[in-house]
Amino acid sequence: MTNIKDIYSILLREISLIVHDKNIVMMIFIAPIFYAFFYGSIYINKTESDVAIAVVDMDHSTTAARLIRNLDGHQLIKVNYITSNLADAKKELSNLNVSGIVYIDKDFEKNLKKGVGTTLKVYLNTTRFLVSNDLNRGINEVVLSMGDQIKANFFRSAGYNAEQATELAQPLNVDMRPMFNTSETYGDFLIPGIIVLILQQTLLIGIGEAVAKERENKSLINLFKISDNNIVSTLFGKTIFYYILYCIYALFFFSVHFYIFKIHISGNILELVTITSLFLLAVTFLGVFISSFFKRKILALQVLAFTSYPFFFLSGFSWPLHSLPASFQWLAYLIPTTPFLQAFTRVAQMGATFHHLHGEIINMLVLVAIFFTLSLIRLKVLVKEEME
Repeated sequence: MTNIKDIYSILLREISLIVHDKNIVMMIFIAPIFYAFFYGSIYINKTESDVAIAVVDMDHSTTAARLIRNLDGHQLIKVNYITSNLADAKKELSNLNVSGIVYIDKDFEKNLKKGVGTTLKVYLNTTRFLVSNDLNRGINEVVLSMGDQIKANFFRSAGYNAEQATELAQPLNVDMRPMFNTSETYGDFLIPGIIVLILQQTLLIGIGEAVAKERENKSLINLFKISDNNIVSTLFGKTIFYYILYCIYALFFFSVHFYIFKIHISGNILELVTITSLFLLAVTFLGVFISSFFKRKILALQVLAFTSYPFFFLSGFSWPLHSLPASFQWLAYLIPTTPFLQAFTRVAQMGATFHHLHGEIINMLVLVAIFFTLSLIRLKVLVKEEME
């Protein structure tokens, strides 16, 4: 049976170990705050605007000039270069001075007035797909709007009234209503995911270095003796400080940090805190288990730092989970980040409740049980080795 007094004694010992280890201090006290505000500041504007394009105007008509003005007036687009030479525009694109080219044919206005369809050629630099997607959306919005106006004018000239002309020009309309991330910004999508990644990785590395240091100094046997030979008390005493600290960080980020960067939380804060507590518990025991295989702090640091991108990409946050190979999908659910980010997104942005999160909560509870058990087994093995 665990003894609260023994856990408290190990906790005090752990705090002393942290205070006298500048690497751990940097990782668990400075890195979370610094990275959260640094990465958040990168996306503080949340959405881009005035993406530069070049226009190749071969028509030089009033209709072409109106199209150019409409493109430049769109919030996502800035017409940075106008020319009659496609080669010059492509040079600007190659030099990254513009991110796209709109090519207007010489018979652009003539064909439109005759009611003959005309094609507007668009060249996009898709090496930066987020930028090119925004540019594509902006150009399409301008062109569709202008096309509807031209069709409406044509029907009015044919004798229809304004209302009839509008209906004929737009026989099918789409009422698009963005939900949850209604402003459709990068910041509202990326910042919460980055915060979760920072919590996970700094906790993993911090607790990993602490456990690896015990092995490096061959001092796990001392922990075991302080706990009165109780391996559960040893594990709880070793990890409780980190767990409490990161629960405080999570509350700070979800309140102060999200307020500063205007990240709205739609769901219940109690539900968010509950799933976050489960997530941090699973990460804590995962950190103990992984780091127990390293006899030196530097090795634990190198390996755990390396896990940040694999864990994040496997989580399904940056790329849909169902699009991963089947083997990776199974692997993803063995990482706490996967069910947590799914639950977190649904609670924070979609307003989901516990009723909607059965699968994710069960997944995290199973991972807590698995990593807790594996950590106990590894600590028992290591303490036995030090006794021999």
